[in-house]
Amino acid sequence: MNASYKNNLNLQRAGEVLIRCLWLEKRLVDLILLRQNPSLKDDFNSGAISEPHSKLRLDWHRHTFSYVIAKFLNEFPEIAEKDRQHVENIYFLNELRDLISHGDMSYYRDNILFVPKDVKRRTIFDSRTFPTNTGQDDGTRVLNLKNEETYKAILAILDDWEKIVEAVAQGYGVHPEKIK
Repeated sequence: MNASYKNNLNLQRAGEVLIRCLWLEKRLVDLILLRQNPSLKDDFNSGAISEPHSKLRLDWHRHTFSYVIAKFLNEFPEIAEKDRQHVENIYFLNELRDLISHGDMSYYRDNILFVPKDVKRRTIFDSRTFPTNTGQDDGTRVLNLKNEETYKAILAILDDWEKIVEAVAQGYGVHPEKIK
């Protein structure tokens, strides 16, 4: 392994955040499937995936995170009704996942560069990541996960959504450790 990677906290944290976003996406799919098929509770609690469960899950692999989010919020409107901030945060995590997945990274730079597709996406990103402004706004966004404030803010959002996933799963009789 390249020694530069081992010493680049920004890249290490980016990997952690990306994996947690992927984890969340798959848990949202689990909860949608559970809501639509309560009998899957036994699959989750046993840690197995039955053939019918597998077939249902397979269809979800072709969808984007934003699609999964929209379907999840449609299935669980009570989450948005309880706290609109949850909705804003989950869409921010989608932007963050895209940024990390498609951003310009380097072993020798303490930040990730990304140009969101449109102003709305820049606004979502800017609202949570304390962007570095380098002067005239050319659309480029900079994410530095070595910045403790930024990193902790992102982890707080991920932690909050993990608690939501656990609570919803428990409501369907699935032990939290079995959905995690």
